[in-house]
Amino acid sequence: MAIRPTITLTTDFGLDDEYVGVVKGVLLSFLPDVQLVDITHSIAPQDIQKAAMIIDRACRFFPEATVHLAVVDPGVGSARRLLAIKTSRSFFVGPDNGIFTAILQSESTIKIHHITNSNLFLSPVSSTFHGRDIMAPIAARLAAGMDIGKVGPLVASNSCRMLPVSSPQIAGHQLTGEIICRDRFGNLRTNISEQTIKAFAGRREITLRIGSKKIAGVCSTYAEASAGELIAVMDSFGSMEIAIVCGNAAGELHAAVGDKVWITFSEEQGKQGFKNNNTP
Repeated sequence: MAIRPTITLTTDFGLDDEYVGVVKGVLLSFLPDVQLVDITHSIAPQDIQKAAMIIDRACRFFPEATVHLAVVDPGVGSARRLLAIKTSRSFFVGPDNGIFTAILQSESTIKIHHITNSNLFLSPVSSTFHGRDIMAPIAARLAAGMDIGKVGPLVASNSCRMLPVSSPQIAGHQLTGEIICRDRFGNLRTNISEQTIKAFAGRREITLRIGSKKIAGVCSTYAEASAGELIAVMDSFGSMEIAIVCGNAAGELHAAVGDKVWITFSEEQGKQGFKNNNTP
């Protein structure tokens, strides 16, 4: 059974205007049998950091040879580069503005090309809509099997723009992390992984603090707590998030990206930092 070529789209276009539909029209004009998958078009305008995280989290769940088209491009029309990237199982097309930071850092087998071959673009090229005129035609051609080398010259990964990546810091009995984004439910995602917490606290009971609020332990599910309760829970990617059950933690805590989160542990041994979690 033949597998249809797949292109995903991640943009900050929203759905109020024609932009998403026009990009899809270009993709379909080049590749009528393509399968188009919307990862999201609700990235806040110019929020490259969140787009980078979403692309990294989503891309691993798609078939091999999927092309991931990312158009969060506040530098459109400037001298910033456009990139086509080939990893061991996927392709990525988008601006060189840090949106592929996680991909470039995590992939050991990777080819990066600067998109320069204007013969592959629509004509004329708008100075404000490179997603339509340059990136979409390149994405469609890659999905159709074109060799990535045709888009333009190879570039070194260390020449690509990288976003600053914050890591949790441990000092004595305190682990300090931070909020890296909020989702549409108002849940606050942090840069603290389950593995980091276990390495820090072991089986000791932990307490989390954000602002003036404290949270004891980490729930396994939202259902462990009552409506309106402030909790910490591990999300589906193994990172800690702060939530209010049936509420909006970001709104009620007035929390923002970059706000610090502190975790401490009790000296008492034998207690679990994770509720209902019997993992050693």
